[in-house]
This record gives sequence, C-alpha cells and structure tokens, in this order.
Amino acid sequence: MHTKIYTPKVSAKGLMTLPKEARVALGIKEGDRVLPKVQPDGKVTDLLFEFVGVLSH
Repeated sequence: MHTKIYTPKVSAKGLMTLPKEARVALGIKEGDRVLPKVQPDGKVTDLLFEFVGVLSH
C-alpha cells in the first residue's frame, strides 16, 4: 500500500478544493465539514470530520 499525498488548491476566496479521490477515500460528502486542528506553532496535527447529521453545529 502506498501513501498518497494530496495538494488541495486554495481559491482567491479562500476555498480549498480537495481532489475527488481524497474525498472518496475519506468518506467526505458535500456539506460535511473538515476541521483542522492547528497547534500554536502553526502545524496541523489532525483533521476532524463533521458529517452532516452526525454532529451538532
């Protein structure tokens, strides 16, 4: 099994596009929220997922 690295693009409005292959692998669907956990030094250590209808907003 190979590790995949994805490079999402950020638009001028600050929106990030995650490639379809990554969304499918992670089970992310339209309307879901991806919540990055950012440490004080700026490193992202975790990505949390809020799936529509699973967690309260």
